[in-house]
Amino acid sequence: TSTPLLHYKTSPPPTTNLSSILNNRDEINQITFSPLLSSFPNKGKTRYIATANDDGQVKLALLGETTTKSRTMKHGDEMTMTTCAVFRPPSFGENGKVSQQSSVELASGGTDCFIKLWDVSRPGKPISSYS
Repeated sequence: TSTPLLHYKTSPPPTTNLSSILNNRDEINQITFSPLLSSFPNKGKTRYIATANDDGQVKLALLGETTTKSRTMKHGDEMTMTTCAVFRPPSFGENGKVSQQSSVELASGGTDCFIKLWDVSRPGKPISSYS
């Protein structure tokens, strides 16, 4: 007999309605969660969730202990589908601790054949873009 790889357990109901916060208007291609931000300096126990959507946007929500904030990053134009989004791991210094300059970064890719790197604290414009 084989042992199943996944064990299903009853989980508590969600405490936050993400659909009203992220406000996705088209199909979601990928959902990704950031590392727990307590590993970053001065960030507390928070985490980001990001969705890559068919409308060319990346929807981002900061899930805090008491509040939730959302932002939108425009990966491409209305003809571009954003197919993936992934958080970049934090940078570690020589002492093995997270660097003080470390920011939360997200990379997005789409059907425009571009990869864009974002600082999620300033989502208006990508840090860099690669084709």
